[in-house]
Order: sequence, then structure tokens, then C-alpha cells
Amino acid sequence: MSRLAAAFVACLAVILAAAPARAAGTPAGTVITNEAAVSYQLNGAQVERHSNPAYLTIDKKRDLMLTWEDTTCVAGEPGEPQAMLTYRLTNTGNSGEAFTLIVTNTLPGDQFDPLRSSLYLDSNGNGSFDAQDRPYDPATPPSLSADAALFIFVFNGIPAPLAGGASGSSRLTATAATGSGSPGTSFPPQTPGGTGAVVGPSGAQVSAEGCYQAGEMPVALVKSATVSDPHGGSAPMAGATITYRIDVRVDGPDPARDLVVSDAVPDHTAYLPGSLRLATGAGTQPLTDAVDNDRGQVIETPQGSGQSVIEFPLGTLIPGNYVVTFQVTIL
Repeated sequence: MSRLAAAFVACLAVILAAAPARAAGTPAGTVITNEAAVSYQLNGAQVERHSNPAYLTIDKKRDLMLTWEDTTCVAGEPGEPQAMLTYRLTNTGNSGEAFTLIVTNTLPGDQFDPLRSSLYLDSNGNGSFDAQDRPYDPATPPSLSADAALFIFVFNGIPAPLAGGASGSSRLTATAATGSGSPGTSFPPQTPGGTGAVVGPSGAQVSAEGCYQAGEMPVALVKSATVSDPHGGSAPMAGATITYRIDVRVDGPDPARDLVVSDAVPDHTAYLPGSLRLATGAGTQPLTDAVDNDRGQVIETPQGSGQSVIEFPLGTLIPGNYVVTFQVTIL
């Protein structure tokens, strides 16, 4: 090997050793210059010649990675309006790029479809949703520099009723705003003299699915009140009677065990003795006020306080609807 060739190899080795490793690869727009050299003997003289330089400009690579960050299905109670899934989007291309986002909740193979609510972008990079995180605006998709990452929070509603343990999936899809397609697909420069783009292994579009799981035994309570005054009307006045009704809904498939409904007697009222009732599909039955074997009782909590608490220890209930009522008098 000639001295010139040896020097070229040594120089190249130094350059490669000094080049920093980049997950996104060589930055777009980088110009690679290559020039060949030859050395030979002619009539006893050492001759060296160089070729013309060859120039190559690195295209923009459109590539990305999207992962669902929750380790297991997120628990959601039926009827919950906003249950959150967390995703992480990483620009694995070699230049800045904006990414559009789409949520799909109608997917095959799951047991319910989450109800789309909202989508937020992590503003401070802490990976947790907080007040300053901004909602996603399709008109201004988030832009990430090469190697940068962004947490994305997808909020969905959980429908009701649902069987305990039912699961539902939500798919987030991210796409490079300047184009996607089969790996190797090329896009011309967007401006004269600019740099073209080529689609990387991801196709410049990726999806990730997160999932929710309904609570094992969802129980819903709805409370209402009606007033009957001493004059036959419904005015909430002294001496009027308030009937409190609590609807208890148990969603299956399994029974709810050791279920107790409790309600404190409100201030400025007094419990009306003997007014406890339980209604089921079999009819309505009165319950005693005493702590005994039926499914109603009135207790003083704490002892000596004069404050009454109504309790309905309903025990094991199969899926269905149940109604408990009690009455108080306005003082």
C-alpha cells in the first residue's frame, strides 16, 4: 500500500471513530463527499492522481415508533367519562417532522368499544397528565426533531352497563405529515433546491393499541328525594316529610357480595321510625329499624352523638335492580 493510500485509510478511521452515534442516522441534508486517489510509478517517478469528487446529499428519512406505555389494561368503571391511556411517540427519522394522530375505538376482538373523549399532548415531558398539557389540534399536529419523543394521553369513556372484567381496546395511529407508504418510497423536495424524503422501515405510519378492563363488579347508585308537606303539597317546610329513594343497580355476570348501602340522616331533619323499605323484583318489604337479621337498620354513629345513619346490609345480590327508601321529617 502506498503512503498516500495508507494516510487516506488512517484519516478515514479517525473520522469514523470521532463521529457520534445517532439513533436517527446521519442528519438530512448532510453532503457526503468522496474522492478517489491513485499512485503509480512512471519512468522511475512516483505519480499521484485524484479523481473528481462525487457528492451525495442525504435525504430526509421518514420513520417513527409508537408504544403503549401502560403495563396492563387500565381499569375503568362502567359509566366513567374519562379513562386515560398513555402512549409514547418517537421520531426515529433523521430530520424534524410533524405527525398526525387518529384514535380508533371500533376494533375486532374486544368486548366493548370505548367512547372517544379527548386527546392531549404532554407539554413538559414528565410523562404524566397535568393541567398545562394541551389538547391535540389536527390543524397543527405536533412536530418532533430527530430522536425526540412525545407522550400522548388518550381519554375515552367507558360505556355502561358492562359485564365485570370486560375489555375494550383503543388504537392510536401516528402518520408522518409529509407522507407515508412502503419502505423506500421517495418524495421529491418540497421547495426548489431542497432535500427529498424517503420512507423508512416503519412506512412512516405506525399504530399501537391500549386496552381498558371494566371493574369486576360495577355497582351504581342513584339517589332521589320527594317532599310531602302537611298541607298536601310538596313544599320543603317544617313538618314536611322527605322520602329518600336509592336505586341500586348491580351489573353481572357475578353477584355482588357483602353489599351495604349507608346514608346519614341530614341535619335539620329527624328520621321517621319504621320507614325503611326494600323493593326487589319480588315486591316491596318493610324493614325494622333494629340491628337484627333483616336488611335494614338505624344506628347512632358515633355513640352518644345523636346522629343517625341508615344502613341497608343487603348482603349478596345477583345482577339486577334494587330500591331502598327511608323517610325523614323536616324540623
